[in-house]
Amino acid sequence: MCGILGAVGKLPAEQKIKEASGALAHRGPDDVGFYYSQKESVALAHRRLSIIDLSSAGHQPMASNDGRYWLVFNGEIYNYLEIREELATDYDFKTKTDSEVLLAAYIKWGADCLQKFNGMFAFAIWDKRDKKLFCARDRMGVKPFFYSFNNGQLLFASEIKGLLALGIKARADERTIFEYLNYGLYDHSDRTFFQGVNVLPSGCFAVWQNNDFKIQKYWDLADRAQNYSALSGQEVVDQLGALLADAIKLRFRSDVPVGLNLSSGLDSNSLYY
Repeated sequence: MCGILGAVGKLPAEQKIKEASGALAHRGPDDVGFYYSQKESVALAHRRLSIIDLSSAGHQPMASNDGRYWLVFNGEIYNYLEIREELATDYDFKTKTDSEVLLAAYIKWGADCLQKFNGMFAFAIWDKRDKKLFCARDRMGVKPFFYSFNNGQLLFASEIKGLLALGIKARADERTIFEYLNYGLYDHSDRTFFQGVNVLPSGCFAVWQNNDFKIQKYWDLADRAQNYSALSGQEVVDQLGALLADAIKLRFRSDVPVGLNLSSGLDSNSLYY
């Protein structure tokens, strides 16, 4: 895992951004990077855990070839090789990272790039020309993306402690705490245990521009489930087996050793088989 953190609108001091990134140091011990511009009203920070392309070429924040776009990314795009091949004539790749593929995909397709990705991710891309921040989270919400938006200022981080380090006050959200203690519910809405701290829902992207912040859903499990309602039992078994095999194969793409943690449950035995 990596750690991302940033601000747009009214900026905290540059030193504050650097100190706040330290709260995420455990997420990325291999590298740290910053992009800070008072003129553009944007600050980005990244803590890297190297998985693909272990060289310094994978340093983030990562800029596009023309310097217009800047990316901070936590996660992995499993089908990045296929997407890279599709973009080979549109983008001059300088690294072997999935991060650069993600950036090139956004430049080519905009928000529609999310339909291309097979992976787990939370990322933010700053567009210097349009003064726009594009943020997104994977379909199932595997990778975290917490944010606070107030009076045009957007702060975001991989963990709530990053937002607290940026100056968000630690005040209890009593409604969320009650729903958790009384009903056992959590992560069923965009609220957290902290007032003023929200989570970008799974399968959603968000755009900050001109001090406005809007969230839009790009994928919904209920809609996808309807596509399989007419399948027979055997067809479901066959498709599940094929998807599981493909998922495991893609996840073994790595420039570091890959391990598999197993218990005695049905899911672990399915992976082992």
